[in-house]
Amino acid sequence: MDRHRSGGVAAVDRKACAGDEARARCLREIFEELITPILDTVPDDPTMRRVEIESLFTEPRYIRKG
Repeated sequence: MDRHRSGGVAAVDRKACAGDEARARCLREIFEELITPILDTVPDDPTMRRVEIESLFTEPRYIRKG
């Protein structure tokens, strides 16, 4: 397994709380922390083609047209 990916899974496991409801809230917080900067950048950039997220610990990679 990829080092970054296994590290990301471990981070999710550490941050996840006990109980299904609490675990869902923790996972939602992780996702929101990851996706918010992307949502702030992508809609305003007409050259944006896609965004690649490799790990919780690295910056997203923005792929632009041309």
